[in-house]
Amino acid sequence: MTTICRYCNALKFKRETAGLCCASGKVKLDPLLTPPQPLKTLFDGSDPDSSHFLQHILEYNNCFRMTSFGANIIREGGFMPTCKIQGQIYHLHGSMVPTPDEPHQFLQIYFISSMVDQLNVRCNIQGAQQLKRRIIEQLQAFFHANNAVVNMFKTALERMPSDTHKFVIRADCTPTAKKQYHASCKRDTSFVRCVTISIIYWQGQDGYDITLKMVDPITGVSTNKNLSAMNYYAYRMMIRTHEENVILKCRRLFQQFAVDMYVKVETERLAFIRFNQAKLRSEDYIHLRDAIHSDGDVQNIGRLTILPSTYIGSPRHMHEYAQDAMTYVRNYGTRIYLLRSHAIQSGRKLNASWNRVKNRKIAMT
Repeated sequence: MTTICRYCNALKFKRETAGLCCASGKVKLDPLLTPPQPLKTLFDGSDPDSSHFLQHILEYNNCFRMTSFGANIIREGGFMPTCKIQGQIYHLHGSMVPTPDEPHQFLQIYFISSMVDQLNVRCNIQGAQQLKRRIIEQLQAFFHANNAVVNMFKTALERMPSDTHKFVIRADCTPTAKKQYHASCKRDTSFVRCVTISIIYWQGQDGYDITLKMVDPITGVSTNKNLSAMNYYAYRMMIRTHEENVILKCRRLFQQFAVDMYVKVETERLAFIRFNQAKLRSEDYIHLRDAIHSDGDVQNIGRLTILPSTYIGSPRHMHEYAQDAMTYVRNYGTRIYLLRSHAIQSGRKLNASWNRVKNRKIAMT
């Protein structure tokens, strides 16, 4: 990485686009804070168990996440090299208190009053048998001291008037001021979203928000243009010379984070296409006209959403690829001819290189 962005100091490879990191200065986010102990030493290798922690960081995160993964997973016969999902992905938090015959899990663990009981439950989670109790205990104390969402739950527990109190989580409620929550916390617990990747969002801070705006690259003043999820996470995943990026140190947890956020980016793109069909002039697409003429009854078509050719993987995008391929064949011949000509040219270059080496050896002798 030899190229440095002049706007955000991001390190990039030579041929990467100029606006990949910060949209040429239009994206400006607060830097990620370096986590305190014990996460700091676990990440930088100072702790004796740092290698073990990084190797099993996904399992350690599962001990403290508040939600579970939910989606309509498509399962086919035989070996499946990829995971196929139909529709949207979502995160489930379940009830705040488990049923009498069920153990505590996910968000329910945070409502256990005893810290020792919380630790015992986390150590008995499926897949946590290979984890070290000392690290889990340190992380539990760390999150209770630094995570705003965990502290909010602790405050709610202290203010509950009875064991049968009802909690209502409102995802659309935001604090009236920074680090200040509603006074009606004893009746409902309001926070922006449930933390799924607790180690990355160790403060309980929010991630991408649709209300974020781009800035003017010259003045730095916010504009009225919304910041997309792609630009937000592209900014977060870059390496910069003046700040430490904790996300890139999370190994397998970073892979889960990247996949989860990529799904969010694709969901945002599909939502934009769905609600802007008029701007995309989808009624002029030839496939829609063919459907109207063939079916005869427009009412039977349903609510059709046309994906434009700019959406990667859409039928129109693949159709353009096929047309480009036919253009190459028409101008340069069939694939066999292309492979043959390439092999002939490569053979000529190889023979010329071998002759130069052979002549050089003869001259040296």
